[in-house]
Amino acid sequence: MNVYLVTTELLSEFVVATFNDGYGEVAYGLGHFITTALRDAERQWNQAKDEDDDEDNPFTEALQYLGDKVIRFLFPSPLN
Repeated sequence: MNVYLVTTELLSEFVVATFNDGYGEVAYGLGHFITTALRDAERQWNQAKDEDDDEDNPFTEALQYLGDKVIRFLFPSPLN
């Protein structure tokens, strides 16, 4: 999974969240922020995958990881 910041002359900056399945890289999400692009990608992934598919959503995992880091940054543990 990759996240790219794209800047163009015609549009403002935006973020693209992609996934490479070994056959090619596919854009799953777009947004003005990393979190909005990942949420869009998470939704698109869930719509594209079969319910019987056991593969975890990598965008959900990225959001959980990112959320955990943001929480630790905003509310540092007094034990650290």
